[in-house]
Amino acid sequence: MVIFIMLMQFLWKYIDDLVGKGLETKVLGEFLLYSSASMVPMALPLAILLASLMTFGNLAQTWSYWLSNHQEYPFPVSWLPWYLWSES
Repeated sequence: MVIFIMLMQFLWKYIDDLVGKGLETKVLGEFLLYSSASMVPMALPLAILLASLMTFGNLAQTWSYWLSNHQEYPFPVSWLPWYLWSES
């Protein structure tokens, strides 16, 4: 996904140099292949960051649901102090 986004950004940056030159599809494919190979070192840390954010977001959502179901008092009562604090 990250490679695709970076490749589309690269293509959008150089689209004015490529359009109207009469290049074949094979040449454009090689151009994109070689440029995507150079983007892997940039995209790999971003992909790892995105995957970790998605994992921690899923864990936070799961645990907040579990905690809200296993409280000693109902959910609206637990949010009452936050509601009162935001109103003042």
